[in-house]
Amino acid sequence: MSSSFENANITLPGAIVITPEDLQNEDLQNKNTAIYNNSNRIWNCYGQYFEHGHKSKQFENLPIGIYIVHSTPKGFVLEFINEKYEFDYKIYGLETQLIKRIKKTFDNTKGNLGMIFNGKKGTGKTVTAKQVCNNLKMPVILLTQKFDGINNFINSINQNLIVFVDEYEKIYEKESDLLTIMDGALSSGYRRVFILTTNTIYVNENLIDRPSRIRYFVTFKDLMPNVILEVVEDLLIHKDLKKQVIRFISSLESITIDIAKSIIQEVNIHKEDPEEFTHLFNAKKLNEYYDIEIFNEKETEYFKKYIMLFKNVKTDFHLYDNFDKEYFLNQNGFNLYISGVGRIILKDTLDKEIFNAEINLQDYYDNDNSFYQSLEDKFVLSGLIPKQNIKSKKRPTVEFKLKISKSYTYNKNFKDSGYKIDW
Repeated sequence: MSSSFENANITLPGAIVITPEDLQNEDLQNKNTAIYNNSNRIWNCYGQYFEHGHKSKQFENLPIGIYIVHSTPKGFVLEFINEKYEFDYKIYGLETQLIKRIKKTFDNTKGNLGMIFNGKKGTGKTVTAKQVCNNLKMPVILLTQKFDGINNFINSINQNLIVFVDEYEKIYEKESDLLTIMDGALSSGYRRVFILTTNTIYVNENLIDRPSRIRYFVTFKDLMPNVILEVVEDLLIHKDLKKQVIRFISSLESITIDIAKSIIQEVNIHKEDPEEFTHLFNAKKLNEYYDIEIFNEKETEYFKKYIMLFKNVKTDFHLYDNFDKEYFLNQNGFNLYISGVGRIILKDTLDKEIFNAEINLQDYYDNDNSFYQSLEDKFVLSGLIPKQNIKSKKRPTVEFKLKISKSYTYNKNFKDSGYKIDW
């Protein structure tokens, strides 16, 4: 850490500002200590009281920088951390427009400005908050724990500043304490920018629809496709697995930068398709959806060989691997339930993709027969039901071969963006 005022003390009304080394000094913690090293100390005068202390630099205003608040028996002190937030890594998906907007709003308004950045861990809210701090170029008071009387201390600082509370719900269980700090700052005469981040969705109703307290409420979501592509391009070693990695990441329930980097790292180490370690990896995929096709092995043309029966349907096929195979055979098959549709009995298989199956069309009902008619038409097209049976009132049981394959399901951010992977 480098600074023009390293090892300096900064005197504020009602508080002492000290360096990190001073926090370890017992003299600061115990006013009754009688042993002093006079060669390194001078007398400081506070009103009528004289006290041994360090010779120090003094500033009328806090220089721009990052400060953490500490409480000592003598009052609150500020520990200088750095002149600004620094990042020793590439920032992906930087919210440039939001950061510029906040700066423009601050420059063109008066009074306090508040914002809440909400979202899951790893979605970029804290990085964005730090970037806002850097862009506003003011002292940043970082609150890392709850202190009684902190509102009076903040009010005593006679200059514009930022109050930054990261994951505020963990520090202020009662949000009324936070409101006290925000409302108390109204009487300071100087501007305060409140930046709060939270991992939870719940926010006190007194903060919502109150632009005078919180002007911006921003929810950070999963990574967008263009950001994922950039991360993969930068970090993936085995470029031949690029499409597989993008496909896997885009099918996750939650996509954060930490998750994306970890998946890429796993692929780099083991040089394998992410689908190979999906059963081991701590990242939850979206609910499994499947495509179920009629398989006609006699046909040679693809569109006659495979006829789509159900597309992108939710089933319990994932239970098949855990099914007792002996019980499976004795019960005449595995009942594959298709959500909102019905069931198909799976008889046996050689490769867990092509199955001998049985379907009773009598099980499929709908109000106007249109759904049943659609199914029956497909079986007629495949040659499994003779044409003359189409108008028969009796709905037949059909034995056939089917193919079950996973249906690709996009994360919501991929769907909303309209992004498609070119396979």
